[in-house]
Amino acid sequence: MQELDAKAAEVKQVLLPLIEAGTVTGVHAGWAEGSENTETDLPVGKFIVTVTVASDHPEQHYPEIRRMVEQARAVFGLVESVWVSKAGPI
Repeated sequence: MQELDAKAAEVKQVLLPLIEAGTVTGVHAGWAEGSENTETDLPVGKFIVTVTVASDHPEQHYPEIRRMVEQARAVFGLVESVWVSKAGPI
């Protein structure tokens, strides 16, 4: 759990300009399970981060968010996948 929280904190730091502008309202880390590795019989998965956007059209913000996270990943080795979702009613 601490590792997931640390990954979310890293992404929050990268997206801080968008958070301060009110575009991004939440960042949550999770684990997406995949199929089992046939050699080890262990589950295969990856870290994912869900970024919640204050917009009726979050897909419009996806390129900017993805670019920021991709640049940070190249430098810091951040998460493997980022999902962008619309914020629910406040």
